[in-house]
Amino acid sequence: MAEDYTGGGSGYGGDPNPGQDPFRSPHGQPYGQQPYGQQPYGQQPYYPGGYPTPYSAYPAPQRNNGLAVASLVVSLCSIFLCGLPGFVGIGLGIAGYRQSRRTGVGRGMSIAGIVIGASFALLSIGWIVVLIAVSSSSSG
Repeated sequence: MAEDYTGGGSGYGGDPNPGQDPFRSPHGQPYGQQPYGQQPYGQQPYYPGGYPTPYSAYPAPQRNNGLAVASLVVSLCSIFLCGLPGFVGIGLGIAGYRQSRRTGVGRGMSIAGIVIGASFALLSIGWIVVLIAVSSSSSG
């Protein structure tokens, strides 16, 4: 009855893989060697010629367009300063938009700075025109 479970006549179980070389893995590779293209565990891949590894320990810094950021900030500050910095925001936004065409970074922020700056600049001009009209009609 022991022979039914062990598969052989000996008491130790017999050969688990009959007809296979005991010094080769089931994939046909000798034990201790990795299949082609795979590195052993824990070993870094070899890059000849001193090339850097394809990954970095630190993430790449995000690129920004300083003129576009300044345009947006100055244009938003024109809300609290009666729209006068809006003209500066427009100028910075145009310069930032030109720079973004070369670098590809900051296009949306520069457009937002131009639009916000122009809207508050126009509001401030309109407010000044209304004040002048009211003051000239009340003094006459």
